[in-house]
Amino acid sequence: DAFGCTTTASYTIGTSCPADLGLSTSANPTIGDGTTDGSANVVATGGTAPYTYAWDNGSTTDQNFNLGAGDYTVVVTDANGCTDTAIVTIETQYLIGTENIEGLTGLNISPNPAKDYAQLNIAFDKSVDLTVRIADVTGRVLETRNAGNTTAEEMRFDLSNLAEGVYFMQIIADGQIATKRFVIVK
Repeated sequence: DAFGCTTTASYTIGTSCPADLGLSTSANPTIGDGTTDGSANVVATGGTAPYTYAWDNGSTTDQNFNLGAGDYTVVVTDANGCTDTAIVTIETQYLIGTENIEGLTGLNISPNPAKDYAQLNIAFDKSVDLTVRIADVTGRVLETRNAGNTTAEEMRFDLSNLAEGVYFMQIIADGQIATKRFVIVK
């Protein structure tokens, strides 16, 4: 100033963190008790990229594989040091059977995911006694159809009365079993 006085001030400019990092998660279940074939994924849409990931089992990426059933916690940190936490639950699904069927030449379930109906198109290189069942994830049979002896079949299943979720189509041909997963979305 005019008297030769000076003043020094110090300011710290920081970055404020958002309320959250906009985390969304998804999970794939284990198939059967005691298995570790589940997986989890987290996506951050808030804060500032890039992000780092710290899962409670030691994984450090946005995807976490080889998981058993249970809850997994992930802490996501953005480029400014802001953090957010999510918990992903890995559930267990039970299949009725997964063996391949001898002589099966074609198998398609469509649409998958399904909404109001699903169609099974199946073909064999010989005539087989064919039965098809729809089951929920607990293995409870919801519908059974017997096509008798056939080499090819088209079956349309009404799904409009079933809740959204994962279901299984069990194909039984001459006593051999194959199970295919399909999803219902509403």
